[in-house]
Amino acid sequence: MSQHEQSKTWKYFRENELTHSGAHFLMTIHELKNEHGYARSIDIAKKLDIAASSAHLSLKSLKKKEFVMEDDNKFVSLTPTGQKLVEHVQRTEKAFEAFFTQVLGVEQWQAEVDACKIEHLMSEETVEKMEGFLRGGDGGN
Repeated sequence: MSQHEQSKTWKYFRENELTHSGAHFLMTIHELKNEHGYARSIDIAKKLDIAASSAHLSLKSLKKKEFVMEDDNKFVSLTPTGQKLVEHVQRTEKAFEAFFTQVLGVEQWQAEVDACKIEHLMSEETVEKMEGFLRGGDGGN
């Protein structure tokens, strides 16, 4: 790969709208809302085992990107964009876990760890093709 091609590839990587920690925050908000009907900054911090101040800073960034919103009572919820990202991350995680275990023979726990590392980075096209492959198709080719 040429130097120009490498810099172009890294540009796409840097432009990824969701970071690894951002994905975990969105997933945690989704889980808390499903479990308790609400999510607050302090609940997110406890579930992620981080300082409340760190949770506050991360939520501020996610609000700026319009992935989450916070009401006057400090309840946090996902925006429609945030919800779409959660759904994409969940699909990606599930597809990669299945690929790693069923195709590559990776242990389940390791498949979960590895899928978590990349779940927020994959394009919709790649996820769709992997799901097609796992269904016994050719991945859409």
